[in-house]
Parts: sequence; structure tokens; C-alpha cells
Amino acid sequence: MKNSRLRDAFKNPPVSIRPRPLWMWNDTPDEELVKTIMRESRDQSGYGGFHIIPFGRCSLEYMSEEYFDIYEVVLKEAKALGMGVCLYDEWEFPSGSVGGQMQKIYPQHCAKRLDKIETDVLGPILYRQPVNIYQADDTPAGTLMSVVAMNNQTLERRDISACIQDGYLQWEVPEGEWKIMVFICLLDGDDLVDYLDPEAVGKFIELTHDRYYKRFAEYFPQVIDSVFYDEPGLYRPKGRAWTDSFNRRFEDNFGYSPVLLYPALWHDIGAETAAARNALLGFRADLYANGFPKVCNDWCEAHDVRLTGHVEQEEVINPVGITGDLMKSFKYQAMPGVDEIFFPRRARKVYKIVSSSAYNWGKSIVMSETFGAMGETLTIDQMRSEILEQFVKGVNYFNPHAMWLDDDPENILFPPELSYRSNKFGNSLKELNILAARLSSVMQQGYHVADIGILYPIHSLQSTYRFDSYEAYKGGPVTEYDDYQDIGEMVFTDLKKDFQFLHPEILDECCSAENGHLEFDNGKFSGTFKVIIIPGMSTISLSNLRLLQSFYESGGTIIASRMLPRHAAEFYGDEEVRAIIDSIFLNKHGGQMGKAYFIEDGELTAFAEAISSGIDIPDLEFSRTENEGLTYTHKRIDGKDVYLIVNTASCSNDCVVSLRGCKEVELWDPQTGDITLPKQRIIGHTQTEALFTVGAVGSVIIFSK
Repeated sequence: MKNSRLRDAFKNPPVSIRPRPLWMWNDTPDEELVKTIMRESRDQSGYGGFHIIPFGRCSLEYMSEEYFDIYEVVLKEAKALGMGVCLYDEWEFPSGSVGGQMQKIYPQHCAKRLDKIETDVLGPILYRQPVNIYQADDTPAGTLMSVVAMNNQTLERRDISACIQDGYLQWEVPEGEWKIMVFICLLDGDDLVDYLDPEAVGKFIELTHDRYYKRFAEYFPQVIDSVFYDEPGLYRPKGRAWTDSFNRRFEDNFGYSPVLLYPALWHDIGAETAAARNALLGFRADLYANGFPKVCNDWCEAHDVRLTGHVEQEEVINPVGITGDLMKSFKYQAMPGVDEIFFPRRARKVYKIVSSSAYNWGKSIVMSETFGAMGETLTIDQMRSEILEQFVKGVNYFNPHAMWLDDDPENILFPPELSYRSNKFGNSLKELNILAARLSSVMQQGYHVADIGILYPIHSLQSTYRFDSYEAYKGGPVTEYDDYQDIGEMVFTDLKKDFQFLHPEILDECCSAENGHLEFDNGKFSGTFKVIIIPGMSTISLSNLRLLQSFYESGGTIIASRMLPRHAAEFYGDEEVRAIIDSIFLNKHGGQMGKAYFIEDGELTAFAEAISSGIDIPDLEFSRTENEGLTYTHKRIDGKDVYLIVNTASCSNDCVVSLRGCKEVELWDPQTGDITLPKQRIIGHTQTEALFTVGAVGSVIIFSK
């Protein structure tokens, strides 16, 4: 975007870029009421559009002609008002049931789970038992995935699937104590779509997106410009979401059968445990990414609109049981998203994970659904602070939750009510929405710049996950060394250093080690990392570690925390992992040029010193250490350096900021739209110093001219 257009959009944000609330139809909509709310929401509240969610007391039959008729009223009025509509794909939430129609029409394509039938047997003995995978009418109750016998002492595993005949498992058990395990994939009974199966998701789209397009094609993409999904997750089928095509697709992808790996989902199977769990759970995460979000995104691309939405419970430390792989879940999604619900800053540690996912895979826009169920005790300052913290951590498309059709407090299930009708919030909404729109106008442009990369430890998280360790809404087990979220928060908030989480797949596919730097290029965005942090982890990808070894040996700086990895995510790689880790952190050789630090206690000062040792001139540095509440992020837009500085403190901050490089800068004020020149000077031909004030719960954008 050229600078003059960017200035205009910043000073007077167009309606198209303003926040769009979730509009909860908690009553049956009336045409005149709908039109009035839309008009006043634009003029009084500063909203730019809506996401319509039929909800609760709404008596319309979902996807009926009556429903579509009132929906068309909204679309016509939105077109007349210059507003946009993001197509919400469900009745209430989570996405995937089509208001119960999925189970009624396509029950075979609904959610499935993996069950285990386990028996301990002392051999030698002839074991003969029925394998009950059939219903009373002899129709299959599920799909047999694996039958494995495992010796309880030696952990030897044998595939005995071929020993099933005529509905019986018959096997000559050798001497010793054996565990016989039968693994079956069956329908869970939940009415949600099978998120892991593209064919099933296609049926979901047939019942939702296709119906909207058939009725409202003329409104795509000028009015309906995006689609929103809400809270899909892998936890509902007792934490064991699976799909009956898993084995076939696994073997097609990897060239070998996963049958002997299944016991690792519940048990320690010895030296192969970490690799087996990564193989199975990593592939399940791939199936999800290629299933629900990718199929939805492909439909959106074909209809010239963009997909956004968020998964369930993003803030859990071990996401394996809920979202699989949080970063990868957005790999194919045009606009990754995050949910901030129940209380302010609940998801603060994962904003950077979601925005890093966007940067990793070349996405420009990151959505946030915010303020849901925070109640009427929420304050305007908390709302402003929430907006600012999200934007400085990479969010740049803001969707308030929620506006309600019926604003009677007794009929609002998840307050607050965020419309012009609210006595508490109504008069402040326009100012907040214009603030968010100004920030969006700039921060949706360009690409992210950071010196520090933090390896996303999904392989370690997968290696500790077991199907019997799942707890609803808590994800998987958390160890004392799972500190990656805390490390990110410490680096960003306490040390005031911007960074990016790097997914292991991105290290393999988009990164190279050159002259002490880790060069990143995904074909759309590029960057250079000078310091790589390995958070606490037991398991690491061997291919990642080999690259980091090259980075270190070329002069790069690596910092590890809490626990050094000792296991490979790949089979038969543990010995090499330990050798590389030891060579970097324990048995350093004088000829090696890099710097390596193992900070076992995660201590702040040690991290600060280690990071500084790897960065000759800081990207941005606050010269006054007492500036609490200040954080920043850096983007490059049309070749210009742009820094968003946020102050979440309740008092103003006088800033002295040093920027790397010689440049002339302007101050863009998101609160007012004003553009001014700060006091500034060049220091030693390597840095630019700027002096200015950031107001309480305020922000400033530094824009290089």
C-alpha cells in the first residue's frame, strides 16, 4: 500500500476496515429492528459490519426460507450502508453440526473416536475371545484399526491383526506376561462433523456454505467477503478424535503401516515412545489442518472470500488433546484467529503463537474475537488495554463479542452487550472501534521483523500426550519444563524484545543457516534471526536440530531453557540428538564460533545477557528501564520500518527509543490520527534516537519516512 493511501486510511479509517461484532440473534429478528440496529451500529458505534449468530430464543428454523429471507434483509441493508458481512457458519457454536442437521442427514460423517479393548494374559496359552465390532444386526459398529500384543516386561510388540477370523481373536500366546490390545475407530455419537476427514467436511460445506451461496451469490464478495468458523476441537469424542481412514492415509503418506504404533497412545512402549506418539499425533494434526480448515479455506478461495475463525481453548499449554497442533491448525487458513473470553488477558500468552503461525505461513491478517462473557464489570480502560496488547502481539483484525438482538440483560447469556444501546459502553464504542481501525490500517500491511526466534515445542508436547491423560478443556499433561509460553511472555513483556515462534516444519522447509544467522523465506515473507531459543523440551526434531547445529557452528547464538532435549521426534534418532546437544551445550570446542547458553532455571537476567550477546545492535531499545507497560512490534511496509509501541500502564510514559539504522521518522497517533515529527537524532551512524510521550493505556506508531 502506497504511503499516501496508508495515511488517508489511518487518518479516516474506511468502514470496510472497522471492527465487526458478533451479532447474537437471541430473539426472532424483525425487519425494521434489524435495519435500525445496523444503521445505528455504523453511525453511533463505528462498526464496519457483522457476524450473525442465530442463538437461543431465536425461533427461526436454521437455513429455512424464513431464515434466508431475514438474512437477505441484512445483506441488502449492509450493501446500502457500505458495511460487510462475515458469514458465520453455524447455529450457535461450535462449528460442525449445522444446527443438528449434520447428524440427521450424514450421520456416517460425524465425529469418531478411537477406543481400546485391553486384556492382560499370562502365556503360554491359547487366547480366544470375540472381537465385538458388530452390532446386533451384523452391521459394523466401527472400523478395526489395530490389534497388538505387547510383552509387559520386554515391551516387544507383535501385530496380531491377522489372527481375527469369524469375529474371534485367536492367538497362541508365548511364554510371559502379555497385554493384548484391540483398537477400534467408531462413531462417537456427537453431532459434529468428522474434522479429520475432507469428505465429511465437504458434506458440512454442502449443508452450509453452498446453501448460502446458492441463495446469495450476488452478494459475494462485495458484501459477504469472509467466512467465520467457531471453536472446532478434537476433545469432544472423549479426547480421542480419530477417523476410520487414518491407517490408509498414514501408509500413503509415510510408506509404512502405523498398526504397531497404536499402543503408544496409551502406554510407554520403550525407546520408540516419543517417535511413535509424534508419528501418530503429528499425523492427526496434519489431518485436521488438511481437513476442516483447509477444505473450508479452499471453498472460500473458490468463491473469492477469506476464511477466519478460531479453534477451542487456544491458551492451554499442551494443545494436543484439544487442537492438536495450534500453530499448524492455521496453516491453510487465510486469516488465523484467537478467542479472548471470560476475563481480560486470558489468552495473552498465545497471541504471539497465533500471529507467528500467520507469519510462518505467509498470512497478513490475524483475527481476534474479544470481550466474550467478560461481564458488565468490564471497564473501558480494560477494553482499550486489551485492544492494544493484542495489536502489539500481532492481532490486526478485531471482532468484539458481542452485540445482541435483544438487549434485555435477562436474555443476554454472555454479557457484555456491546452496542450503542448499552448505558455503560455505548458512548465509548466508536472511539475504541476507530482506534482499532487505525491500528488495522497499518498493522495489516507488510511483514514482521524480529531478531529472535523461539522454537515451537510441539514434538515435545506430543511425546508426553497419552489418550488416558486427557482432561476436558485442559489439553494434555504439562511438565515442569513446558515453559515456552512463559519464555515468550518474558522475552516480549519483561525484556521488551520482539520475537517470532517458529514451527518445526518451517525450520525444515523455509530456513537456512548462514554466517551466524538463521535466514527465513517462505516465498512471501522473509527475515533474519540472530538468536534462537529452544524452550524446555524432552523431544526435538532431528532435522531441526541439525539445522540449529549448523546455525551455531556458523556463529549463531542458541539459548536453551529448563531441559535439554534427549529424544528425537523421528525413529532411531535419540543417539544423534544427544550427541548434537552435548556438542553444543556441554562439550564446546574452541574452534566453534557460536554461543550457546543453557539456562536451567529460566532466570530473567541470564536470558537478557544471553540475548544481548547475540545481537550487536538491538532492533529497538527503550533507554529508560523504568518504562513499565511498554512493548513493541516491528513490521516492514513497502521498504519502510514501522514500529508499534504500546503502553498498557495507567500513566503516561516518556520514551527515549533507539532504533537500529539511520532514518528519519514520524509519529502516527492511533488515538487521534495525527501525524507529527518527534525529537530525533542519529547516534554513531548506526542508530536513530527518538523522544516522545505515549499516553496512559495508549500507543504510538513510529513510521520511517
